[in-house]
Amino acid sequence: MTNAPLSGLLHSILPDPALRGVVERAGAPVLELQGAIATRQLVAGALAADEGAGRPVLAVTATGREADELTASLKSFLGEGAVVDFPSWETLPHERLSPRADTVGRRLEVLHRLKTGSDGLRVVVATVRSLI
Repeated sequence: MTNAPLSGLLHSILPDPALRGVVERAGAPVLELQGAIATRQLVAGALAADEGAGRPVLAVTATGREADELTASLKSFLGEGAVVDFPSWETLPHERLSPRADTVGRRLEVLHRLKTGSDGLRVVVATVRSLI
């Protein structure tokens, strides 16, 4: 059993003309898409998959719950090691509290994986707050 149980589904929908159109525009400096929430994982997976555009993807969501759901869905398409969640700080910059050690560690791990680029990381899922 593969660690990406829905990889066959992604492979079978890649020939769809609408999805092919998105994949062909993947080289654009900015690719902003609008559509149903349910298609997020399909589009992000198609952009990141080797048989798709084979590009790194930064998927930005509005909430942590959306980020968790998108991360889980993409792991089903691309595999555990190909997708990572970039966590948000629990504290605001003006607060005199330090963030939790595990959050700092997870953020540093994602940044390290991005810098080295050699371990198959394809998609980083982040909330708006985690990017700020």
